[in-house]
Amino acid sequence: MQLIRAYSVFSNNGKIVSPKIVECFIDEYGRKIALPKEEKIQIIKKSTALRMKQILIKTVNEGTGKKAITQGIEVGGKTGTTNDYVDGWFM
Repeated sequence: MQLIRAYSVFSNNGKIVSPKIVECFIDEYGRKIALPKEEKIQIIKKSTALRMKQILIKTVNEGTGKKAITQGIEVGGKTGTTNDYVDGWFM
C-alpha cells in the first residue's frame, strides 16, 4: 500500500492520496456509509509528476519493462537495476 501511495503521486499531478480497498461501508440495515473525504496534498510540482510518469511509461514501452505492456491500458513501471560482482568489485 505504501508503494501504491508513493507511485500514485505521478498519476495525480503531484498530489498524494491514500489508496482505499473499499468504496464504502454498509451497516446492518444495508445503508452505505461513505468514507471520509481526504484532502489531496501537493507534494511535488505538477510538471515533475508529469515527467516522472512519462519516464515510467517509457520504461515499459521502450525499455526493459516490455513484459508489462497491456493492451488498452497505459502502464508505467520501474525495473530493477543490477550490478555484476566480479573479483570483489561491482561492475
